[in-house]
Amino acid sequence: MRKTLNLLVAAWLFAGLANAAAGVSDLAGEATRLSNEGKQEEAIAKFNEAIRLAPENASLYLNLGLVYQGMGRYADAVSSIEKAISLGERGVRTYATLAFGYEALAVSTQPPLSPRPYWDKARDAWTKVLSLETDPGKQHMARKHIDRIEDITK
Repeated sequence: MRKTLNLLVAAWLFAGLANAAAGVSDLAGEATRLSNEGKQEEAIAKFNEAIRLAPENASLYLNLGLVYQGMGRYADAVSSIEKAISLGERGVRTYATLAFGYEALAVSTQPPLSPRPYWDKARDAWTKVLSLETDPGKQHMARKHIDRIEDITK
């Protein structure tokens, strides 16, 4: 009897997890569709809803960061992308998006604040892109960004 009860509980939990995963996938798909339609605020709301259901899903944070970046909300974008990285999302696209976000923050920083920390973080992200990227053309692009940042921060 106890074994049967344990199996029923396990089946119920598995079904609940499967439904939650489907719900997260549906929400992420809806968020992507909304973003593609130019409904960024609605997309953000859907991504945040999905994140509430699956707070350890790195790709949700990355995609949320991409929406923020497309809106010019660079501080929010960087925060979301950093969270994605902390959860294991460590691809070339992730670091390139992070680098562009930090560059945008550096360019938009006004005195008395210093843009230097943003330039340094952008350089670090481009260096990571350079270490991960295998395409010579994209490596060249990353190197150009690094060189530009080094010229700016001399």
